[in-house]
Amino acid sequence: MKPSITCTDPSSDAPNCSCTCTNGITFDQPLLPALEDGPNIALENCQTDKDTLLAREQEVTAELAAFKSKEYTYQGCYHGGVASARSFYVKDPSLSAARCQTICYPSLHFGVCVDACYCMDKLVDSTTRLMAKKECSVKKCPGNANEDCGNPGRIIVYSKTL
Repeated sequence: MKPSITCTDPSSDAPNCSCTCTNGITFDQPLLPALEDGPNIALENCQTDKDTLLAREQEVTAELAAFKSKEYTYQGCYHGGVASARSFYVKDPSLSAARCQTICYPSLHFGVCVDACYCMDKLVDSTTRLMAKKECSVKKCPGNANEDCGNPGRIIVYSKTL
């Protein structure tokens, strides 16, 4: 849907400038009556606002595309010192790997363990052991039932692709 300027209530004596962005956000602004012999300043202002909003939408879309391109790759199922290597962690009742990646960006690594998201700049310490993948296939992520979310004491780790 392309943004447009429309009169939202043609029967009204006070028309509105309505600008709807592709993300569904609608901007409504009352238009001032046009001067009889001059330009409609309110309509020109509305057009300027619309152009500004479109430009910002394009900027945000580009920023989002750049963010999405910073992929993380699966490193494995770990037991031990990964949790101690964390920078911070967040408990999230709707956790998924994608949500954890968003929470942890721009950390170098992140891990999911049941309902906790671990953000790390250091992957392992001397007590960390790589486990079989099935060791982390016990619990499903509460935010995505199709994803494994570790097991108490086991964490699925992802690392940023450089």
